[in-house]
Amino acid sequence: MNLSKVMQILFLCSSLAASATMNSAAIAAEVPPLKQMKAEAELALTQMADYQSPKNGFSLKYPKNWEKAEGQDPLICRFLTDNGLVSYRVSVEKLLADMTAEEYAKTVNQELEKQYPLEGSLLTRVEESATKLGSVDAHKSIYKLKLDAEGASAKMLQYLVVANHRAYAFNYTAIEGAYDAFMPVITEVLNSFAFSPVTTDSGTEPKVEAH
Repeated sequence: MNLSKVMQILFLCSSLAASATMNSAAIAAEVPPLKQMKAEAELALTQMADYQSPKNGFSLKYPKNWEKAEGQDPLICRFLTDNGLVSYRVSVEKLLADMTAEEYAKTVNQELEKQYPLEGSLLTRVEESATKLGSVDAHKSIYKLKLDAEGASAKMLQYLVVANHRAYAFNYTAIEGAYDAFMPVITEVLNSFAFSPVTTDSGTEPKVEAH
């Protein structure tokens, strides 16, 4: 299994990674006041729309007033606000062998640890557990992303799921301070996440298999 593209999407291609060269003062200047961010989150919750990807076998909700973009495999879609200081995205990788979400997460973690030693690295995993995404088994992780040497940081919430003979990665990334403010929106998105049989040009693949 080639994880190189997925790893780039999960950990390197975040819009926040570009902020790593900024100093703490510059980053702080871009972050809206907490009251404003909470108001933005409340507004987003009143304007949720449906996003569907039949060829990748999933659907979810997104705020209409967030920027939406679709990409090439493995990055399927991303949604962002506040110039990318807050974003979430879904990437999908077709698997060559059957595995569970926990087995896939173990493989991802092994590759991650090769690239980022845990002590003093740009990206540090601070929490992980087996969980559910809807009714489907998932592996949940939370990471801290160091943006500069002065202490500015971001957090990333990740869910990994195996279904439809594919690995799905959901990543929510936000500058520290915005992470909690927008969590109600992300909770709504996660609760809306659903899987379905994959539809291709040649028809429908076999019934969804979730692990």
